[in-house]
Amino acid sequence: MARKRKRIGVTGRLTLRERMAKWSPEAKGAGLLLVAAALTGIAAHRASGFVHADPGLAFSAGQVDVQGLPAWLDPESTAALRTASAGLGRIHVLDRAPLRRLREYYLANEWVASVERLEYAVPGAEGGGGITGRLRLRDPMCLVGLRAGEYYFADTEGRRLGGVLTALPPPDLRLPVIQWAKYVPPRGEAWGGRKEFARADEPVLHGFYVAALLTQAGLRESLPHWVARIDVRNVGRNDWSEVELVTEPGHAVRLQWGRTARSELVHGRVQEAPVSEKIDRLRRILAGERLCRSGEEVLLFERGGVGGDRGP
Repeated sequence: MARKRKRIGVTGRLTLRERMAKWSPEAKGAGLLLVAAALTGIAAHRASGFVHADPGLAFSAGQVDVQGLPAWLDPESTAALRTASAGLGRIHVLDRAPLRRLREYYLANEWVASVERLEYAVPGAEGGGGITGRLRLRDPMCLVGLRAGEYYFADTEGRRLGGVLTALPPPDLRLPVIQWAKYVPPRGEAWGGRKEFARADEPVLHGFYVAALLTQAGLRESLPHWVARIDVRNVGRNDWSEVELVTEPGHAVRLQWGRTARSELVHGRVQEAPVSEKIDRLRRILAGERLCRSGEEVLLFERGGVGGDRGP
């Protein structure tokens, strides 16, 4: 006597085979796709296990380097960016944790504005492998000089970038140096950010105001002459000119800016002329339209006048 097969399932319910027999062709197809997807997922998981076990897809990060850093970057920042791979050890291409750590390391550096790309280069038949990526660095607006042979980059937010420079960067950068600073904040911090140094920082903030105007007005680009120094030693004194600009070496014309909009805000001393007027006169001098002798002192305003322009 033939023995009946025992149906496995819940009493009173259809088995999987019986249910599939009642499905429409479309439903059967959907069921097969689900099964195929599940099997594919299992296969991918197993393949991932095989790949992780493949020593040919691992490499040492000891030689990871940042290429194309500007030659004028301060030595301390250059060294920090180029040694970012220290401690990463041996890396497998499917392990994303080292990339996350590397991204965090770069973003902690005040020079790095963003990490636009960071990925592995898969080792080839001849070995190799590495990390490729793209970093976007901040643009310095000017330099701040504490004393001769000690300069620091600053960005448009008045933040110190990097370590100390013992010599000025190439003149083709056309970065003005704010002279006579009394204090330098830790790297990554801005001048004027600490109340206890507010008095010492005030002259530098006036220099930032003028440096920002030079950038906004395009006076650092494609002109025969450029502003090399911003002298702020008279800021805070009741002088007719608190800020003096000096053009590049070999030209060295002294340009009296006068008072700044910040001086009007902080000290209540009204500017001698509208900012737009000062910029227009400065542009003519830097463009060579008004010839000036080296060492000559030129006012960027009519002395005794009072302007109403409060700056940009």
